[in-house]
Amino acid sequence: MKQIHKISFISLVCLLASIALSFPLWMPERFLPMLPIFAPLEKIPALFSYLALGSMILALFLAFKEKYFQSAVLIALLAYLFLVSLDLNRLQAYYYQYWIILLFLVFFRKNENLHLSLYILLAGIYFHSGLCKLNPNFLDYIFPNMLYAFRYYSVEMWQESSIKFIAYGIPLGEMLLALLLLVPRTRSIALVLSIVLHLGILYSIGPFGLNWNKIVWIWNIGMILLNFLLFQDSKELQFIKAKALLPLLATIFFFILPFFHYFHLWPNVFSFTLYSGKTPNAKIYLSNYDKIDAPILYNAENDSFIDLNVWYLRDLNTAIYPQQFAVEALAEKLCNKLDCEKIEIFEVYTESVNYVE
Repeated sequence: MKQIHKISFISLVCLLASIALSFPLWMPERFLPMLPIFAPLEKIPALFSYLALGSMILALFLAFKEKYFQSAVLIALLAYLFLVSLDLNRLQAYYYQYWIILLFLVFFRKNENLHLSLYILLAGIYFHSGLCKLNPNFLDYIFPNMLYAFRYYSVEMWQESSIKFIAYGIPLGEMLLALLLLVPRTRSIALVLSIVLHLGILYSIGPFGLNWNKIVWIWNIGMILLNFLLFQDSKELQFIKAKALLPLLATIFFFILPFFHYFHLWPNVFSFTLYSGKTPNAKIYLSNYDKIDAPILYNAENDSFIDLNVWYLRDLNTAIYPQQFAVEALAEKLCNKLDCEKIEIFEVYTESVNYVE
C-alpha cells in the first residue's frame, strides 16, 4: 500500500470511527437540542437526516475503493455539510481536519506539493493548539485537571503549587513541535516529540486517567499515525511561492486564518482551541431536577447545576459547538423544556466542584 493510500485509509477510518462513537449526535430525534444554522431547518422531516446519514456512511465506505474515492468523498462531504446545517454541534475540529485532508487527496493527489502541504496543515494545528493555551485559564485551571492520571490537584491546591511552571510545557511544546516539523533536519526529533505528546494526552484523558471525551482518543491515535507516515519523509521544505496553490491554501487556513479567532473573525472550531480554557460553556440551574433521567449534577458553594458541555459529552460523545451564540442558544432551548431558574455562561471552573451522585 502506497503512503498516500495509507493516509487516506487512516483519515477514513478515523472519520468513520468518530461518527460511530458519537452516533447519537447524528440522530435527529433526541432530547438534547440540535442547533441548525437557520431556524427554518428545524422543520425538515427526520427522514432527510436519516437519508443523509446513510448516504454519508455508505459513501465513506465506498471511498476505500480507489476507483470510487474521489466521487465517494465528495458525496459524503455534501451529506455531511447538510447534516451540519441541521446541527452545528456536528462541526468539530477533528472532522475539519479529516475532511480537509481527504479534499487534498481528492483534488491534489498527484501534486508534487501534497506532502509539504500536509506537513503545513499538521504543523498549523500544533502551533495554534499551543498558542491558544498560553492563557491563565489553561495554565491555572485546565492543566491541573489533566494531571489527574498522574496526581490529583484541586484547583485550590494547584494555585499554591511550587510546580505551576510546568504548565507552560504543553503550549510551548506544541508550538516548538510545529516548528520542528517544518525543518527537515529536526523532523525526526519532532516525530518522537509528537508521539510522546499524544501518548501523554491519551494517558491523561484515557481509561487510566479522566476516562473522558473518547472521540478525542481517536483523534490522538490518528495524529500519531499521520505523523509517522508524513514526517518520516525527508523531502526538503521548499519556499512557498504564490503559484504553489496547495501549500499556500494550507498556510492560509491552518496558520494565518486561526489568528483571526482572537478578534472573533474566525470560528474557534477552525482554530484548534480544544482544551484551551477559552471556549464558552454554560451552567444550567433548574428548580426541579427530578424531571431529567440521570442528570449530571455538580455542586459548588451549595449550588447545584448542570454543566451543558458535560451533558453533551456524556450523552452524545461530542462537545457543544464552541461559540458563545451556540452555547446560549442550546441552553435556552433546554430551558424551554425544563424548569430553568437561570443560565450562567462561563469558560472554566475557578473553584473545585463536586459531582452529585
